[in-house]
Amino acid sequence: MKKSILALALITASSAATAQSPNWNKLDVSYLDTDIDVNIGEASFDGFGLNGSVALSDNWMLFGDYKAVSEDANGASADLDMFSAGAGFYQSVSDNTDMFATASVERLEVSGSGGGISASDGETGFGLGVGVRSMLTTSFELGGKVDYVNIDSEDIVRAQVNAFYYFTDNISVGLGYEMYRPSDADLDIDTLGASFRYAF
Repeated sequence: MKKSILALALITASSAATAQSPNWNKLDVSYLDTDIDVNIGEASFDGFGLNGSVALSDNWMLFGDYKAVSEDANGASADLDMFSAGAGFYQSVSDNTDMFATASVERLEVSGSGGGISASDGETGFGLGVGVRSMLTTSFELGGKVDYVNIDSEDIVRAQVNAFYYFTDNISVGLGYEMYRPSDADLDIDTLGASFRYAF
């Protein structure tokens, strides 16, 4: 009996030792493929994204996210830039899973040119979000987040999911999807991303 109890204790201790929580000190560089669907048609944009966060303490972090995509066709060009930055609170709900909430400043900029005419516009707002990150294994992370965003008095829902495979504790690659849905505009923005992550 004593040997069985000792073996059980060793197994439990070993499992606890291999449990891994998400690392909030990270930088992602992404290639983005974005489809924008409006009432007059659909266009495909591509570009890049930068995303990162840094832990301030055991539960608080700062984060930033920047996306820049563009399209050139038939002598015309269009650019879309999205910026989000703020602070968040995260809490472990298990040995390998964190729930988190964020507050952010949001910026959206659109510009285009064609036929000798150019135009641009930009608006600033705020965002509130909740999400989860979970290390399903020591090598595989799954995450998701939903944000309420308000820009120029427009209510917007932004949702994203992503998965990362870790080759080491510091290096990983991932795939992600994000949807952006304004409530009062006939506009859908869907983005697929392939990312390289460095955790530190």
